[in-house]
Amino acid sequence: MAPPSPLATDHVDRTRHLVFSENTKTNQFYINGKQFDATHVSFVAKLGTTEEWIIKNVAREGHPFHIHVNDFMVMAVNGKPVQSLSEQDTVPLPVKGEVRIRMHFNRFVGTYVFHCHIVAHEDNGMMGIIDVSKNGRLSKKTQQALDKMNRQMAGQHMGGH
Repeated sequence: MAPPSPLATDHVDRTRHLVFSENTKTNQFYINGKQFDATHVSFVAKLGTTEEWIIKNVAREGHPFHIHVNDFMVMAVNGKPVQSLSEQDTVPLPVKGEVRIRMHFNRFVGTYVFHCHIVAHEDNGMMGIIDVSKNGRLSKKTQQALDKMNRQMAGQHMGGH
């Protein structure tokens, strides 16, 4: 058996709150009331820090939360502590419930996504972007990529290519 993850006892530097919701009439899905926007970073984390995310599902169906690149430890489900044996990258969010996870940003610098792991939900807005940087501010590389994407999108809307 592998040794327990150090996440269980890590100091938490920041707590974030996420709410997964949906509009069943329009088939639109949201995180914190917003649909995915490829030109917007939802969160910026600092390399070397530990964060807890409290992810609430207010929908009438379950949503599997998934994050790329950075694994996490499930700490509680619906307020009840969980004894996780290992880190993972996906956890089911119970209907009208919440999950508390803890992750340490210690290996990867850069931008990646988190989302509902049901493709139709992810494709219809239930996704966000996190940028992990050395100083905890949006990295210059990410900002430049977003600026370029915004310029390209503006050009497309004005008839350019």
